[in-house]
Amino acid sequence: MAERFNVNENRLEHLSELMADARLGKRKMSSKQHKEYLNLKAAYNGFAKDYDLQQTLKVISHIETLALTESATSADLIRLAVLKDKILDE
Repeated sequence: MAERFNVNENRLEHLSELMADARLGKRKMSSKQHKEYLNLKAAYNGFAKDYDLQQTLKVISHIETLALTESATSADLIRLAVLKDKILDE
């Protein structure tokens, strides 16, 4: 798992640089790369934060509320899945 996470982290860094260049107009970013960037960012944020159980449950509750009101983005839903998986593994 750790090796795969490091590969994803390196890919996230690459896509972050590409996103910054795209904002400046230096390079273009495809919609597939943008979606991958959002997915990796959501997954990375889900693992990077060392929430205790109470904080994790608050975040899950908040994202579920967003999902019910159809205000959640795809990145929010991915983060929700990552956080739920993190709780089930513990």
